[in-house]
Amino acid sequence: MNKLSLFSNKTLSRFYLLLMVTVSRIYASDFCATVAWLEGEITDRSGNFIKTGDNLSPGSVVNVGTKSRAKLLLKDDSIIDLGPISQFKLTSCAQPAQQENIELELEFGILRANVQKAKSQKPREFKLKTPTSVLGVRGTEFFVRWQKDENQLSEEQISVLEGSVEVRSLFDKANRSEEHT
Repeated sequence: MNKLSLFSNKTLSRFYLLLMVTVSRIYASDFCATVAWLEGEITDRSGNFIKTGDNLSPGSVVNVGTKSRAKLLLKDDSIIDLGPISQFKLTSCAQPAQQENIELELEFGILRANVQKAKSQKPREFKLKTPTSVLGVRGTEFFVRWQKDENQLSEEQISVLEGSVEVRSLFDKANRSEEHT
């Protein structure tokens, strides 16, 4: 019996994907995220197709098409899942000597994140911005959906599955924030 026949094609595909993501991360020094998996059509700001294993640098925009999905692995090992008809931007992912900063933007669509807790003693800032709010994330799992309805009114839904997320409205003059757990 062939030893490779002990593993299913699905298992070998997952192993290959993990190996490819790991190798691409070793050779990429200035990246925010790696495309760990995708289904359907995913493009960048210029309309070029994004592929599994591609590294995304600060400023990268990801456009997820109809009936498409993507999974990104951030450099801090957090996971971002993007749903169909979404536009997402990796604003920054700097790791200065004093503080680790990751900033993301969801222009529209659906995003689910599993944010890893900080591994070091350095202060950490993990923010997600939508057109109407800013979310300060503290090692948690959450879901955000932002879209406009048929009357062009914005709808935003934030669900916290584990941990806590601080939400601040961009339109609140008092600049009030709310903590969701």
